[in-house]
Amino acid sequence: MYKNFSVLIFNKFVLAPVTVVALGLLSWVIIPDNVLAASTKSSLTFDGTERSYVAISDEAQTGLDITGDMTIALWVKQNNLAGHQILVSKWSDIDRTSFLFYLEDGDVGIGLNAQNGGYGYGIHRLPHGKNAQEWFHVAMVYTAANGTAELFVNGNSIGKSLENVMPTSIADTDTDFVIGGRDSRTNFYDGALDEVKIWSRSLQANEIQSLFTNPKAVKSGVGLEGYWNFDGTYEDSSKNGNDLGVSFSSDTPF
Repeated sequence: MYKNFSVLIFNKFVLAPVTVVALGLLSWVIIPDNVLAASTKSSLTFDGTERSYVAISDEAQTGLDITGDMTIALWVKQNNLAGHQILVSKWSDIDRTSFLFYLEDGDVGIGLNAQNGGYGYGIHRLPHGKNAQEWFHVAMVYTAANGTAELFVNGNSIGKSLENVMPTSIADTDTDFVIGGRDSRTNFYDGALDEVKIWSRSLQANEIQSLFTNPKAVKSGVGLEGYWNFDGTYEDSSKNGNDLGVSFSSDTPF
């Protein structure tokens, strides 16, 4: 059975007719079996509006309450670079914030909060140097012991924060895990996302490079807590089974 999650439908397309089923506030796009068989590569697209995100409730998720070392990686293609657009988060109001990976006005950034019930957070943000309507790979590696976060674009480091700029732990809150926005339902992403992965460990530089050069190579392994490839399926391919309900686009980075 499906876990308790929020599902919102975006401006997407598939190469065949679809059936849309509305269940209260939830909407599902059901793709026929013949379409899934023919369309093995796809991505998840968002239109930047308040109805454009997917969220798994904290009580339903498994393994996403990460309080120590963490890595987040995914492919992105923004419709426009303007504004604060959230990629992956467990972040809500002042008393319910954990982590926030985002793009903003041509930068890529990470926010991490250590206080459950307040703000004790650090931010590391740098220009990514890419254009709108261009696929590129972004990653963030957080190392708790020395309070650092390192940002990567297309497999290469673009800079690490100074030690202890970031907190040495992440708050464990009851905030929803959200792709394309945040728990308080603001700062929505406008564009396409693919190959979203999150680990409860700090990946090495060569591992980040492999995510860029051979995107399908890393499908499991130590500390992989969530992996959504959006290739004709909403399933989480990690051991945790944090499945989503989504529809798909044929526009992919590779």
